[in-house]
Amino acid sequence: MTLAEHNPVFDQLVRAPDDMGGFIAYGLYKQAKREWLISHKAREGRAPTLTELRSFSRQWTPTTLKAFRDNADSALFSYAQSVVQDETPFIQRDALVQGRPLWKDVLIGVVAPCPIR
Repeated sequence: MTLAEHNPVFDQLVRAPDDMGGFIAYGLYKQAKREWLISHKAREGRAPTLTELRSFSRQWTPTTLKAFRDNADSALFSYAQSVVQDETPFIQRDALVQGRPLWKDVLIGVVAPCPIR
């Protein structure tokens, strides 16, 4: 397969070298491709031809690729939420341990001069 014939799905899903959402979206695409390959072999009793593979790769519209991207972004968001939720008690504890004691904030508020109005 020449460069001109390469599957463009990766380039459509992954926008930058650090695009984690794009890499996850591409993984979802590869999962769909694997399912298609298994289904094709079970149905036809053989591996797909190069023409059939090209046809599979060309079936993805911007809308279907966006769905992969949306699913990937949703998965990343859910993962980030769970990490923050799991770490919140530790973050709060560290903030209280390393932060300024509450009585100092109260004292600063009492002693600080009032702004002139």
